Amino acid sequence: MQNTTRTSTRALESRTLESRTLESRTLEPRTLGAAGRAWAAELLGEDLRGRFRLEWLSEALIPVPFHRRRVYRLGADLWQPSGLARLTPGGRLLYPVDPEPLSGPRPPQPALGEEEPPAPPVPSDRAFEAAALRHGGARFRVRAWAADAAGVWLWLERCEPWGRLELDLDPLDQRPLGYSAPFRLVDSRRRVALQRHSVVVRTRAALGIPADTPLAFSRLYREWRGRLPTPGGKARVWCLRWRLRGPRQGRVRAYVNAHTGEIAELALDLVAAAGQPRGPAPTQRVRELVRERLGVGCVVGALIPGHTGGASARACWLGVVIDAGGRAYRACFEDGHLSLREVDARAG
Repeated sequence: MQNTTRTSTRALESRTLESRTLESRTLEPRTLGAAGRAWAAELLGEDLRGRFRLEWLSEALIPVPFHRRRVYRLGADLWQPSGLARLTPGGRLLYPVDPEPLSGPRPPQPALGEEEPPAPPVPSDRAFEAAALRHGGARFRVRAWAADAAGVWLWLERCEPWGRLELDLDPLDQRPLGYSAPFRLVDSRRRVALQRHSVVVRTRAALGIPADTPLAFSRLYREWRGRLPTPGGKARVWCLRWRLRGPRQGRVRAYVNAHTGEIAELALDLVAAAGQPRGPAPTQRVRELVRERLGVGCVVGALIPGHTGGASARACWLGVVIDAGGRAYRACFEDGHLSLREVDARAG
């Protein structure tokens, strides 16, 4: 019993130390948020110019079992156009209204961007109720409005129950770790599913997985409930997993829309191989440490990935430093620490 208690205590202390270390090395939330927004723009691409509008709602460090540690998660709701409504001076509601046959001044198009929509001058609950008859379960809001002699024009937009995007990033170096995009599963249950070979080839190409990497797991889920909700609670989803070897090591798990081939959920757990540290070369930090050790006038050469530790190889950055007197040093930067070893500048 005492051994069990000691083991539990040591495990708790280890997790606490790991948590404090992570918090001390975590990048600023503003930096991580900017990286997440840039990644979202890359993932959605043209969809952000007409199909969706992002509303960022949450960010937090949370534990993820797949990664076996905490990650930075950024969440957003996806709003999309839902049509034009008109409230007449007599209190009559028309929805949806086709703006093409209209004569006279036209209602304004909703503005692009992530700014907050303006509040309409009249209650819009009736317009929301009419829109809800066509899109059950969705939330609505007015994106733009205009008033004239014919009444008030309201541009509506909606957020479906599955209209959510979540991005996971490494809190230490902004590296993308995965995402969840349930909206990419819509309609996946309505037609014949794509064949396994087609989905595997397409997904492998999209993720840059080498063609000779064997597939570790594949399965077609004909009903999917829980994490990836779709209208009716059912979907056809291919689940694919790979284990990577070589320069890129780690695990990949993807849930793919069985009809469109779009990746609806992705989880990456890639580790840097020996000699391949993560992130950009810390040139400026190395220059600062060299100046503290050797004084001004030193020249720091280009840093290249390397490794130390022999059999238990650890990733680091290697470079050559020439001081003001012409002496050469081998520089090794590992986990924030710099070591310098003088070498013969004429060797080789």
